[in-house]
Amino acid sequence: ATGFTVSMGADQQVAAGQQVRIPVTVASGEKGITGFNAYDMTFTYDPAALTLNTTSDSAANLTVEDSNGTVRVRRYGNTVALGEALALEFTAKKATSSTPTPP
Repeated sequence: ATGFTVSMGADQQVAAGQQVRIPVTVASGEKGITGFNAYDMTFTYDPAALTLNTTSDSAANLTVEDSNGTVRVRRYGNTVALGEALALEFTAKKATSSTPTPP
């Protein structure tokens, strides 16, 4: 099995109504691994604090399914370089704290 790691961008603070972009990065420490062609990731967030703006994109073979704070993102297709796989984009609803995390 090939080992990949997934990480999310640093915490950010925004005011209600502002947008926030959380990059999700894919890396591999294995020699010779320079890219990937698919992923299936699930994240959670507080839907009382955030509105998810990221949507499916058929041209990019990206599927986004949001179920009240649990979002599943899947992508397949041509190989892309290691690095930023996607960015989750949200709008802050109110002054509170919410950290999107992989479950």
